Amino acid sequence: MTINDSKMYFNRELSWLKFNTRVLNEAKNTNIPLLERLKFVAIYGTNLDEFYMIRVAGLKRLYASGITEVGADKLTPLQQLKSIREQLDKEKNVLEGIFKEIQDGLAKEGMHIKRVSQLNDEQKKQLHEYFINYLYPVIVPVVVDATHPFPHLNNLSFAIALQLKSLHNGSLKFAMVRISRLLSRFVEIESGIFVAIEDIVGEFASELFGDYEIMNYVPFRITRNADMEIEEEEADDFIELMSEGLKTRRKGEVVRLEVGTDKDTSLLDFINSHLKVDSKDIYMYRIPLNLSGLWELVGSKAYAHLTIPPFNPKTLPPLHSNVEILSTMENHDIVLFHPYESFDPVVNFIQSAAKDPDVLSIRMTLYRVGKNSPIVKALIQAAENNKQVTALVELKARFDEENNLHWAHSLESAGAHVIYGVPGLKVHAKIALVIKKVGNTLKEYVHLSTGNYNPSTAKIYTDISLLTCNSAFAKDAIKLFHSLSTGSCYRTKLDCLMIAPTQIKTKILELIENEIKAGTEGRIIMKCN
Repeated sequence: MTINDSKMYFNRELSWLKFNTRVLNEAKNTNIPLLERLKFVAIYGTNLDEFYMIRVAGLKRLYASGITEVGADKLTPLQQLKSIREQLDKEKNVLEGIFKEIQDGLAKEGMHIKRVSQLNDEQKKQLHEYFINYLYPVIVPVVVDATHPFPHLNNLSFAIALQLKSLHNGSLKFAMVRISRLLSRFVEIESGIFVAIEDIVGEFASELFGDYEIMNYVPFRITRNADMEIEEEEADDFIELMSEGLKTRRKGEVVRLEVGTDKDTSLLDFINSHLKVDSKDIYMYRIPLNLSGLWELVGSKAYAHLTIPPFNPKTLPPLHSNVEILSTMENHDIVLFHPYESFDPVVNFIQSAAKDPDVLSIRMTLYRVGKNSPIVKALIQAAENNKQVTALVELKARFDEENNLHWAHSLESAGAHVIYGVPGLKVHAKIALVIKKVGNTLKEYVHLSTGNYNPSTAKIYTDISLLTCNSAFAKDAIKLFHSLSTGSCYRTKLDCLMIAPTQIKTKILELIENEIKAGTEGRIIMKCN
């Protein structure tokens, strides 16, 4: 077997599917609490949403364009699509079985996920009151006819389709009720009984369509192509181009349709007569759609005993007491292993620099910082304190573009200098540089990390942080930030640190070659993305 043999390679998309299967397998694990298992179902569903929005959408676009070029694995776009659909068809039954098993287990613990038809009269009365007070005023019913066209549905929109019968002449019509993603996914009507919102709306939909009898209803959800194609080199205003791309994302081609199980195909035919989704990308489920909504149940405080107790990351010496972090860095290099060690010292590093009257400059790269970022707020404070603040905000961080645009505008408004990425590349580097006046000299403080400047994800993902005053690292950090500001990244070479795509591959190959030369004494351990 040679290096050119296609059997030597895994296809990227099919390999990703196997990864997500491993996520689903965690939901089978009876050794972990029930809500932890449900959490893995939610993660599996969220992952699959993104896979269809980006990976499947990209393959469909390649196939539609007539592109048959293959990679090292020799699979064409059509072959990949066929394999993906076969895998997901098989896994659908597994997913439904796992959900039912978890649902039965939760019922024994007092948490019941029920249909309206399973409730008693008193519970239905409570549910009706909830519908009238909280849902009736905000949901949008539409009878689809010549004067009321099928409405536009944004990506990951959730709705129910209904078949109606006129009380006047018996004619049949179709209708839709859009369900806002701002509404709770599940409603707890009394202690421990949860009902999905689409079931509530379907049950009482007759109050929305007074002249009709409800014959049947079915929930459905759509996934659109969310992969933005940005021609950076042709952009006069990259911010405007990205903003337009975000708007376009809501209108991309529908690449997947998820539908609840129906008694017949009439409602599915009605939905797809308007959406025109390939029949091979239609999935009918006997479990609730929009699995990401299960996080609401996972987070129910009354059932916290059905989750793994939260882990509290440690703050170890020399940072365990109320120390001044910049002074501590002058005496020690500090390595932090997240999430086992707290991310707080990293936040403290930026916050201390923002407040320190002797700090002249703070420079950072920002990729995924989160919604309520204490680090970005510290940078804004530093800029307002007349410090020189430079932030590279990567606008091409997928699904964080809108959040990053928001923070970029906030930083600029405070007086910071904002760089919007590098044409043709995504800046994944996680690096911060603080420059402080100490006596008559300048002192540099550097933070390097494998993880994002995001306190929330730092509690979940394994990453390494280094806080250092190493002069060689500082010199390279200054050079890197200058290259980001001037756009000369492709020509920049650092002396101690290494950057991609110009240095890392060459160095890794050199290190591999050294181990080959060492013969039986050679050893390679790598962890890479």
